[in-house]
Amino acid sequence: MSLEPHVDKDIWCVRPDETAAVAAARMEKAAVGCLVVRDEFGGVAGIITDRDLALRVVGRGLDGAQTLVQDVMSGPVVSVNAGCSLTEALETMRDQGVRRLPVLRDGLLAGLISYDDLFVGLAKEMGDLGEATRREFWRAGEHADLSGLAKRAR
Repeated sequence: MSLEPHVDKDIWCVRPDETAAVAAARMEKAAVGCLVVRDEFGGVAGIITDRDLALRVVGRGLDGAQTLVQDVMSGPVVSVNAGCSLTEALETMRDQGVRRLPVLRDGLLAGLISYDDLFVGLAKEMGDLGEATRREFWRAGEHADLSGLAKRAR
C-alpha cells in the first residue's frame, strides 16, 4: 500500500537557531508532538519532539528561553521517499528506532508520517483485505463448494 495517502502535509517547522521555548509554544499552538527542523536552505536538519524538550531541556534543568533547538533536537534526520510503501516506512522506523519520518519528494520536504499514521493505514489495509475475503466467501457459498475456496486461499 502506498505511503502517500497517509502523509501529513500540514508540516510545522522550526529553525535550528530558535529556542526550545519557541519550539514548545509552536507545538502547543499546533497541537503536535514534533516539529521538523529546517536549515537556512530549507532542507531538513532534524526533528524536535516533545520528548526531546522534556528530557533534554526540562530534565537537564536548562532554560528553554536560552537553549537552542539545534542543541536538543534529534538528528541526523531519518527520512523516507514519498514513493515508498507503508511497509517500507514501518521497517525504516523499526530499524532506525524512530516514530516519525519526514517524507521527501525529489529531495524536498513533502510531509511527515508517524508510527500512529502507519498503524492506522495498515489496520485499514487489513480491514479491506478482511472485507474482500468475506465477500469472496459469501459469493463462493452461493455459487460453489467452499472447499475449493479454501484450497485457493492456501
